[in-house]
Amino acid sequence: GKIVPAPSRTVRRPQIKRSISKKFPRFTFRLFSLLSPCTAKNKRKRNFFFRFVRDKNSKIFYGWWVVLGCVLITTTMVPPIMSLSNKFLIQVTTEMNISRGVFTLANTIVQGLGIFISPIVSKNLAKGNMRKIQSISIIGFVLAYASYSLAKSPIHLYMSSFFVGLFYLNSTLIPVSMMVTNWFVEKRGIAMSVTMAG
Repeated sequence: GKIVPAPSRTVRRPQIKRSISKKFPRFTFRLFSLLSPCTAKNKRKRNFFFRFVRDKNSKIFYGWWVVLGCVLITTTMVPPIMSLSNKFLIQVTTEMNISRGVFTLANTIVQGLGIFISPIVSKNLAKGNMRKIQSISIIGFVLAYASYSLAKSPIHLYMSSFFVGLFYLNSTLIPVSMMVTNWFVEKRGIAMSVTMAG
C-alpha cells in the first residue's frame, strides 16, 4: 500500500499579535513590546538608553543634568545672535533711516568681540567663580539685548552690541563647553554634541 506522509504540524501564532499589528502601526506594536514585562530581551531594550546616562551606582549621572541646563542656554541665547541677527533689518533701517551696512555693523561688533576677548573670558572663567559670572552675564545679556528697542541712533546700537557681545561670551558657548569638559571624560563627545545641538 501507499505510505501516507504524516500531516505537518503548523504552529499557530497568537491571534492577539496579529490583531494588534493590523490595528496599530508597527512602531506602536514595538513600543508595546518594550513595555511588556518579564523577558530578558525586552529588559535589555528598555535599558538601552539608561546605560548611557547612569553611573556605577545605577543613578543618573549628574553631568547629564548639567547637559540639560546647557541645552536650555544654547537653545534660548545662541539663536538671537547666530540666526536672528538680521531678522529686523528692514524694519530698523526703515524706521531709523539708516543704511543696511550701518545696521549690520552692530552684529559685526558682537561677532568681533569673540575674536579679541575670548582668551580673556576663558581665563577669567577658569580662575573665577563660573556660576556667579555666568549668572550675572545671563541677566546682563537679557537687559543688553532688550536695550536694542530703546536705540534712537546707530551709536546706541553699537553700544548695546558691545555689551551684548561681552555678556554673550561670558554666558553661552565658552562656559558651556568648559562645564561639559569638566564633567565628562568617557562620553564627552556625546555630551558636547547634545549640548551644541541646542
